[in-house]
Amino acid sequence: MSKFNATRIRPAVTSPVTTTAPASNAHGRPGHVRDERSELFLLGVALRDVSKDTFYERADARVDRFCVLVRGLAVNDPVWLTDFRRWLRADGNLRTAPLVAAAEFAAARRGVPDPEQLVATVVDAVLQRADEPGELVG
Repeated sequence: MSKFNATRIRPAVTSPVTTTAPASNAHGRPGHVRDERSELFLLGVALRDVSKDTFYERADARVDRFCVLVRGLAVNDPVWLTDFRRWLRADGNLRTAPLVAAAEFAAARRGVPDPEQLVATVVDAVLQRADEPGELVG
């Protein structure tokens, strides 16, 4: 295994997850504030089972935070959210987070002019199996 311990290998220095400024976490220790896209990305890939509590956060609070971020980005940056949601369902192989995001996206865009038909694009990209329309409505 020592052949993998190379000292000349440099870690990747770019990431889709960015931070805006140093801050303190829930325990008062040093941490960072993430922008909306980064926070939604991390929540989306970690939102496998929405009914389970995590160590630091209750399940309903985590889902509420996810929904607030989706609704905000559905109005402020719908194109990025559409692409992210498509990635979550296709390449990310996740079901729950994209379905919740599609429902929240449609709710947030209600009453907003939609000439590009983003809501239809989002819902169409999420629904890949025959049982998913019922799950989306539920």
